[in-house]
Amino acid sequence: MEENGPPAPVEAQRRLPVFLSLLRRLGEGTQTASALRPAGLRTLLATLHADAVYLLLLDPQTGFPQSISSCDSEGIREHPVVPGTGPGKLRWDGSTRPAHVVPAQEAPGWTRDLLSSLEGDGEGWMLHLPVGRDIRPEGSLAVLRKAGSRFGADDVAWAEGIAELIAVDRLLRTQRQELERVRAESRSIERVSRILSSSLDADRVLDRTLEASLELLGARDAVVWVPEGSGARCAAARGPGAPDVGTVRPLRDETLAAVFREGRGMILPEDSKGGPQATVPLTGGDRILGALQVRLPRDGVGLVDQQDLLARIADHAAVAYENALLHRAVRTLSVTDPLTGLYNRRQLDLRLKQEFAAAKRGRALSVVLFDVDGFKAFNDREGHLAGDAALAAVGRLLADETRAMNLAARYGGDEFIAVLSDTGADGALLHVERVLRRLSQDPEFRDTGLGLSAGCATFTPDMERPEDLIALADQELYRKKGRSTVPRPRGEV
Repeated sequence: MEENGPPAPVEAQRRLPVFLSLLRRLGEGTQTASALRPAGLRTLLATLHADAVYLLLLDPQTGFPQSISSCDSEGIREHPVVPGTGPGKLRWDGSTRPAHVVPAQEAPGWTRDLLSSLEGDGEGWMLHLPVGRDIRPEGSLAVLRKAGSRFGADDVAWAEGIAELIAVDRLLRTQRQELERVRAESRSIERVSRILSSSLDADRVLDRTLEASLELLGARDAVVWVPEGSGARCAAARGPGAPDVGTVRPLRDETLAAVFREGRGMILPEDSKGGPQATVPLTGGDRILGALQVRLPRDGVGLVDQQDLLARIADHAAVAYENALLHRAVRTLSVTDPLTGLYNRRQLDLRLKQEFAAAKRGRALSVVLFDVDGFKAFNDREGHLAGDAALAAVGRLLADETRAMNLAARYGGDEFIAVLSDTGADGALLHVERVLRRLSQDPEFRDTGLGLSAGCATFTPDMERPEDLIALADQELYRKKGRSTVPRPRGEV
């Protein structure tokens, strides 16, 4: 810093009220404009008898120039920082040198470039000092005096004080904006949490998670991956660049491997497919339920902050998704037989009542009762594990052969039932033939030596209750019991 003697007491007294006036403006202004910054530049222009004052501030995320302001006799001007044009060609020199006074021709490069772009002559003295409150500067302040004496020590100290006010003002405004951003995010996250927790449907939870990600992050694409075998399957997707639902990718994929194997999020830089890609885990307890992946906008800044916000969305989504999966599992257990995976007797009764009512209105309906021949002797001889395996084989086959609009259930013990909607007597017989043919080709069942008997019944208008239909099928089953058409293994009599 240049030293030309102590500050003049009279000058210091005149400047004190001005400084206090500026001090009262700290943090004031709109969300995008500071009230102190233009007042500070005008004050420097007037009190230092300068011809121009220039302020360059850096983008805290990128370190490149964010804004350039100038103040002269014509007033305050904001110079758009557009790469490649005018002030946008400026390259801040990164100077951390303390306040100093030099001839204008020896000023930092960015001030000479700015003067040139504004058609200035660059004559006189330049007072240059960094703006910032720590080791890393936030920009530079330059004061140009084209004629007159060199800036003195009191001028330098005065400029340093106002530069400090500008830095404090920026810090306060940044903190206030950050607080407002966090509050807005918290309100949004709270709203998202309520929306996600309002559904117990797993697919709906994932879909709402993607909606929230697109909305809060301005994401272009959003995907949820869930583990499947040795890879990951796309369970939900939104956006033009998202993969199709059902797409399976191996965990050799860098981002998916980081999530599913290590439980950590990742950010990949912008590539030919679009902006940066952020991926975070959906964690339920001590296991990874899935991965939430978004493609962020190309002009997005603050990637770490955006990843943190995505992680907060993922935390709430994981809780809702885990609850939905548990609900699905409980619901499945309540309506299915745990051994065969078919519907249980309770669900059969509910469905059969609906179908019987439809049959009363004129829709065709048939049922088929199946009974495994020789099961008790086989179970006693080979053991319960072998018996369970045989019943499970029948269950899998019946599930495969039953259309979505129909129902297959375990009726009890070694008995099964198929409820066939829109199916008459001929269709029921064809269904039996397909089941017996496929069962004869199933090694898990065929090699047991067991057989399968079937009894069919078709609704008639004189039937009053679903039990009448089942009773008729049971009579037919009893009549055919033991006459299975499932071929026995070779050599067996």
